[in-house]
Amino acid sequence: MRICYIDDNEEYLNSFKDNFKDVFCENDFTFMQYPNEYIGSDDVADIVMLDIEFGSEGNGLDYLDCITKKSGYTQIVIVTAYTEKYIEDIFMQKENVAGFLKKPIDRETMLRVFAKAEMLIRNKKAEVTVRTGKYEYVTLKADDILYIESAGHNLNYITRTKEYTTQGKLDDLIEQLPSFFVRCHKSYFVNLNKIKGFTGDYILIEGKPDISVSRSKKTEFIEAYRNHLQK
Repeated sequence: MRICYIDDNEEYLNSFKDNFKDVFCENDFTFMQYPNEYIGSDDVADIVMLDIEFGSEGNGLDYLDCITKKSGYTQIVIVTAYTEKYIEDIFMQKENVAGFLKKPIDRETMLRVFAKAEMLIRNKKAEVTVRTGKYEYVTLKADDILYIESAGHNLNYITRTKEYTTQGKLDDLIEQLPSFFVRCHKSYFVNLNKIKGFTGDYILIEGKPDISVSRSKKTEFIEAYRNHLQK
C-alpha cells in the first residue's frame, strides 16, 4: 500500500517514524507537511493520513475533495488530537473517509483502520459485467450501481444516470456481487454505500423510488445495514 502522511508538525512526524518503523517495511510511506504539497505532486497514495489543523494553511477537511480528485480510489484517514472538536465534521465527510486516528496514534487502531481502507479500495475497484445484447457487454464499477431489480426474466442494473437490462435471476448474483450488496426483497439487491435512509419498511436512495424491504428479508437487511454504518 502507498501511504502518505500529511502533518505540519515535523516533530510529531519524526516521532511517528521512530515508533512505527516496522509498518514502513510493509508499506510504501511518504511524508509531507501540507495538503497542497500532496495535491501539487505526482504522488498518488492509496491511503492519505491527514492532520486537521494546518495553521495559516487552514483546515485539512477543506482539502478532501482536491485530494480525492487525484484518485477516486484514495482513502483518507483523519488524524487529530481533538476528536471531540471535529467529530461531527469528520462523520459528515463520509465519502472516501475510511476513519480517524487520535493522537498519540495507537498501533492496533491504526492497523485496523488501514485494513478497512484496503477493503474499501477493493470494493471501489470491483467490477460487474452485464450482457446487454447477444454480442454486447458493458462493464460497470460495482459501486456505481445503486440497486439491481428483478423484472420478470430480466435484471435491471440501476446507476445514477443510466439503466442496463439483461436476462437473468437475482439468485444467480449471490456469489458474484461484492459484500456491500444485500438482498432486501425477492426483487432487489441494494448497494449499502448508496442508502440515504431507512424508514423501517423502505430504503431511501437519493433521486430514485423508495425500495421496499420484505418481511422475510428485514432481519437480514437490518443486520447488514447496521454493520455497514458501524464500520
